Amino acid sequence: MIKTRCSRGADIARKLGFSEQAAAAVRALDEHWDGRGEPYGLKGEEIPLLGRIACLAQTVEVYFSSYGLVAALEVAHERSGKWFDPDLVSALMSFHDDHDFWATLNQRDVRDALGQCEPEEQRMFVEENRLDAIAEGFADVIDAKSPWTSRHSFGVAEGTVGILRQFGHSDEQLRYWRRAALLHDIGNRACDAGQDTATDKTTDRSPQQSTEHTTTGCITCRRAHTRTTDIASYICAQKHTISDQTTGAEHHQTPSNQPGRTALS
Repeated sequence: MIKTRCSRGADIARKLGFSEQAAAAVRALDEHWDGRGEPYGLKGEEIPLLGRIACLAQTVEVYFSSYGLVAALEVAHERSGKWFDPDLVSALMSFHDDHDFWATLNQRDVRDALGQCEPEEQRMFVEENRLDAIAEGFADVIDAKSPWTSRHSFGVAEGTVGILRQFGHSDEQLRYWRRAALLHDIGNRACDAGQDTATDKTTDRSPQQSTEHTTTGCITCRRAHTRTTDIASYICAQKHTISDQTTGAEHHQTPSNQPGRTALS
């Protein structure tokens, strides 16, 4: 399972346009310095440097956000030479009293700070083909959540395009809506309540759970501020419309701040 997850993560990184070094780091994310990690049991400097850094960073972030700085540094120290490269742990400890850094990490949204760290010569600009790849990459992430949802988002996208083509919509319109359909289940990544933990099979959701799924999807899509994500936000809001079997009325499990219908234009 871990091998599949790491390999799929590396494939997604490549699809998003990241370098082979970045893909190798994702593949090695669960390797440990002492060779007892997974999926390949790499040891020491056999593990790509970016993978070693990311392994340490993800553990520190989890403990820092959950338990605070002291706990995060203690875990790093305890696992030095076991999970983590001792030199990297030493580097981490060297700025333990950098209050500005830790305050930045403690922000709700650190995207601005991360953007300032991005090397200017390695910035990737988004054009139409790359935007397609990004939507497909996120769909891969969404569908990887469970074997029961494998290729689900792509199936929804293909169905959406097929239906709209029958109504004579242009290639440009089909492209917009294909991206939106690929992203329609993005709220699932934050809402695990619909999964049966014993079988990992999708189960029926309560209205509250579906609303949480919908709201999360809408918020996520709106953050991108593009026409495609506006459409995806609309799809997220409409996908859990339920017809009342007795009255024929429709009940929309959508967030109260959902915007109006987006036109196909």
